[in-house]
Amino acid sequence: NILLLVGGTEEDDKFARNISIYPSLPSLDFCLPPFPYSLRWGALGLLGSTLHLCGGEDTTQQPMASCWSLDNRSGATASWRHHSNLTSARSQCASTVSGDSSTLLIISGYNFDEDDQALSSIQFQTTVGPKKEASYP
Repeated sequence: NILLLVGGTEEDDKFARNISIYPSLPSLDFCLPPFPYSLRWGALGLLGSTLHLCGGEDTTQQPMASCWSLDNRSGATASWRHHSNLTSARSQCASTVSGDSSTLLIISGYNFDEDDQALSSIQFQTTVGPKKEASYP
């Protein structure tokens, strides 16, 4: 099993763009380019051979709605691309991938602009089809 961490906060409180692999696997470091923006608290999931990163908090400490994808079939051409936007910007959310690896579920989170700042909804990002959002009690 491998754990990927994208972004975060450095020791000097600056936001990071790096991707960390745990346990450390130097043989894989070359195939994951740095994320194009500094951020923390995004949701990450692997759908097929494409890594998706949605939401998070930018350097102004505002939740983001952007979703990015990294198709890593070729290390020589791998790059992060803007994929879509969430229906609600969110940071500090949890994520999981469906059993068939077709859907990234982004669970709950936080948004300063919402009436109830803690989001009680699940955002679905799929490999095909429209984005969906569902609220839960």
